[in-house]
Amino acid sequence: MLEKTFRIFIMLFLVTAPVAAAKAANFSPIPSFSLPLIGGKKAARMVSDINPGKAHADIKDLTVIDNTLFFTAIDRLHGAEPWTSKGTIRDTKLIQDTHPGSGKSNGYGNVDWAMNFISFNKIIFFSATDGNYRSGLWKLDPTTLTTEKIHMVSPDQTIRAGKFIFFDGFDGKDSELWVSDGSKKGTKIVKNISTSYSSYPGNKGGFAALNDFIFFDVTQSDNEPCHLWKTDVKTLQTTAVKPGTSIDVLSKLTICNNTLYFLGKLDEAVVFWKSNGTPEGTSPLSTATFKQYSSQQQGVEYKGKLYYSLDDGKTGLELWSVDCTTNTVTLVKDINKGKKGSNPEGFTLFKNSIYFKAHTETHGAELWRSDGSLEGTKLFKDIYPGKGDGNPEMMTPFKKSLYFAADNGKTGQELWKSDGTRKGTYLLQDIFPGKEGSYPADFTAVQDILFFTAEDSDHGSELWRLR
Repeated sequence: MLEKTFRIFIMLFLVTAPVAAAKAANFSPIPSFSLPLIGGKKAARMVSDINPGKAHADIKDLTVIDNTLFFTAIDRLHGAEPWTSKGTIRDTKLIQDTHPGSGKSNGYGNVDWAMNFISFNKIIFFSATDGNYRSGLWKLDPTTLTTEKIHMVSPDQTIRAGKFIFFDGFDGKDSELWVSDGSKKGTKIVKNISTSYSSYPGNKGGFAALNDFIFFDVTQSDNEPCHLWKTDVKTLQTTAVKPGTSIDVLSKLTICNNTLYFLGKLDEAVVFWKSNGTPEGTSPLSTATFKQYSSQQQGVEYKGKLYYSLDDGKTGLELWSVDCTTNTVTLVKDINKGKKGSNPEGFTLFKNSIYFKAHTETHGAELWRSDGSLEGTKLFKDIYPGKGDGNPEMMTPFKKSLYFAADNGKTGQELWKSDGTRKGTYLLQDIFPGKEGSYPADFTAVQDILFFTAEDSDHGSELWRLR
């Protein structure tokens, strides 16, 4: 009798304590998911049912700062707002309702943007709108979780360099290059690069830091054909890298061997460019030209080379490399023979190899592995046997294993794990039983926890973690 009473007490405590803690923290998740998994063998569990029931929490912008996860989410009372978590229901909470009520703080109407969480001088900065639909730069004390709006400019494409944060700032009229030292007075425009239209710094190539400069692309500039620009992080002097030369940046700016690489136009062709930041040190690599490129799969560094998904007009999109010492451009392998291409994507470094998804007529879209050589680029696992698409996505190394989402033809897109061997690559958990799939995404490691988003039969897309 005593033992039975004790068990009932424990069960009541497990149900009521998290709810009480949630109420005390002024947020609303209900831990209806956790009891069935306590003591179980399942590899993953939901952290918090932020938007209860089958509604989606619409979790985005997962960012790790000081061993804490920051993200945006929707609950039953609020629109998209900044949240934080350390992996338990008690510490998963709304930071502040910056746009009070059901309004969202990460956009207007049907337009959303990233909150761009970034840490600087022990303070976290992010972009959000207030109750009057005014977007701006906010700061957050990670210890007290108190927030303050410091400027009306809305940041995008942020980078931390020197004593400042640089970003593409929208002031309600134009998007230009801004800088901030974390104070209201120290948040200002660096240069109005285009006086007729917005220049949108970092729109295609993002920002890259090299020596004492940040580099970025612009969509246009006043009477200047060079759309590759740089800013001295000490003096804030901002100029075109190679004035008078037509340079259109098409890909992410990537640093390799102390040199900046990117794809750009040369006449009507797409070619590789390199730059050391000086006019004379900025030039195209004329060894190869391309007709098409994958805007999402660019510039992964591995053993002194950068890997891209490119089409030279003969092979379709295939795996190519650029040697950062010799500047030699090479087709690694024509995986899918002919002009259709294998469309390689999701390049991920794991155990001294590149893992990625590629499509062939024989196997569909499956998991491949490469050591950078022709012979060492092979199909690693045919997850959906035959011509079906296994669609391995979101590949993320964590604790000597590779985690990703894939479909074996029976479960839908689910949680998979690999130790780097074919035998050790398997379905880890069928989170949404049946063929529906839970669609695990946005894997993000915080110390000993791997967070991700997923949905199951009773809940919409929510925040999950490995146990």
